[in-house]
Amino acid sequence: FLIGVVDKELGDKLYFSLGEQDHKLDVGDILVVLGANRDIRKFKKDIGVIQ
Repeated sequence: FLIGVVDKELGDKLYFSLGEQDHKLDVGDILVVLGANRDIRKFKKDIGVIQ
């Protein structure tokens, strides 16, 4: 899957990450996840959003 973020410290642009980067998400940042439903569901489980 592909992850993008709108980092409010950098403005209102959407940035996509194609690899591992050190980035701290802050309150107000927007995380965009694109991919197959099963991959997104696994990602949500991995980060504790769903069980």
